[in-house]
Amino acid sequence: MDLTNATDQGTVEITSTTVGEDGVSMNFEGDIGQYGRVYVTHNLVAGDADKHKGTLAGNARCLLEDGSMLSSPVNGSFRREGSKLNLFFTDNVSNGAQNFVVWEVDLLTKTGTATAYSLL
Repeated sequence: MDLTNATDQGTVEITSTTVGEDGVSMNFEGDIGQYGRVYVTHNLVAGDADKHKGTLAGNARCLLEDGSMLSSPVNGSFRREGSKLNLFFTDNVSNGAQNFVVWEVDLLTKTGTATAYSLL
């Protein structure tokens, strides 16, 4: 894995947020390189009292330009500093791809950048 050479990049937007007693669920969508239009739900569970860091789990669906769809579970961790949220996770895409993914999200503007690095 080469963390100096991203294989895909794009932008994401928070489309909805649900706050629960045990955590927060966020829905995102955006365009990310070869994966086309991406829809992702991240369920964040805090691992500290200040809710600055913890784990995440969720699912992604990717709609490609030809109309086909890919899917993937996502699992990882997050860190929040003020209004900046950093998500770090791996995916296991239904086409056989595996990636380490980094998202940098601004909670106030509800926008972020996504960068993927191939594990293969």
